[in-house]
Amino acid sequence: MRYPHLFSRLYNTPLMLHPDKASVIENVFRTYAGGLAVEKPEIVAASSYTAPNGTKKPYQITPGGVGIIPAMGTLVQRASGLDAMSGMTSYSSINSLLTQATDDRDVKAILMEVDSLGGEVSGLYDLADAIFAARQVKPVWTIVNEQAYSAGYAIASSAEKLFLPRTAGVGSIGVIALHVDQSKRDAAQGYTYTAIYAGDKKNDFSSHAPLSDSAQADLQTEIDRLYTMFVDTVARNRAISPDVVISTQAGTMNPQQAVDDGFADGIATMQETIAMLEAEVQVKPLKPAQIGATRKDTQMSTNQESAGISAETQAAINLARTEGHRTGAAAERERIGAILQSEESQGREAMAQTFALETDMDAATAKKLLAKSPAATQKPAGNTDFSQAMANVNNPKIGADGSGAAEQELSPAAQAEALALRVLGAGKKVPVK
Repeated sequence: MRYPHLFSRLYNTPLMLHPDKASVIENVFRTYAGGLAVEKPEIVAASSYTAPNGTKKPYQITPGGVGIIPAMGTLVQRASGLDAMSGMTSYSSINSLLTQATDDRDVKAILMEVDSLGGEVSGLYDLADAIFAARQVKPVWTIVNEQAYSAGYAIASSAEKLFLPRTAGVGSIGVIALHVDQSKRDAAQGYTYTAIYAGDKKNDFSSHAPLSDSAQADLQTEIDRLYTMFVDTVARNRAISPDVVISTQAGTMNPQQAVDDGFADGIATMQETIAMLEAEVQVKPLKPAQIGATRKDTQMSTNQESAGISAETQAAINLARTEGHRTGAAAERERIGAILQSEESQGREAMAQTFALETDMDAATAKKLLAKSPAATQKPAGNTDFSQAMANVNNPKIGADGSGAAEQELSPAAQAEALALRVLGAGKKVPVK
């Protein structure tokens, strides 16, 4: 037989593959094993990316500090000669990138980009555990772009949050093994194979004889054991009951089904997911002391620029600045209030504050991303992130004449206005990438 090593990795061994992908791999193998002429596609070398700071990385890093780790194609413990035809990625290479990204100070969060129909069992659970453990070091999310079936879903579900676009699919949470009996073909070609062995089970899975009942029973026992491990891993990753996982019966799910049943957190594109994850790890707003220093520096710069300008010209400049500041302040107050007081911000107050106070994101985009993000656990009344943010604002009295009600008497719109005025004095805002 040609390629006995590859044969042993496809037949008589448990696999975690979507059935369609198993057929593709088998057809590729038979093309090779049969000695047929095939066109060998070019093997592309491993990618190298330049990080925003100019350093070379083995993975892509977004301007917001999100490291993207791909898990594509058929998943195997180690690469082999079939990777060029059916597209393979090894668990060891994914784990290596994960380890580097976890230790990389330039990476603030990790996004697993999964597009796979599954693969081998060997090495999978160690990788799933490594991804699950990395969640304790920095945020780890998954974007399914666009398939995460069987072993692919085991990887995808190990992240803290899982998002997928509206045309994606997940599931096939099951284990399968194939046995090929080619004894009839052997006979037709005039071959007779005689196995000489010691130990009753030594020849159980020979492809030159039908599968015995005892061998099938042994293989079924192993399949059941690995299936239980798969179910328990997904249940742990997604914080759902094993019975919910079993109830899928290895079926596939569309995005809405996955979200409804707890197998995904939301429906979003890759770019939307990156934007949400970047918002999660953005720098906190400046403290009041830092804001005061920034204002002082800005005023000094303005005074220096004013030297040598006539009084009439300076008066016109000052008037234009005042009008511009008033117009910009009004627009900014409206934008911040629209985000912080939106229905979509309920249960997502921390992310809403990030969008409103640390970015130039418009209200419509912010609401869309908030709606796609899972809501946090409800906090006790009076102890919301918004209330805490307002409590940290110094001198929270505002009004047309410089006086006004105390913080606890301000309306939500006035609270947003107070925050907007203070943010406007903090300097240029961080643009959304």
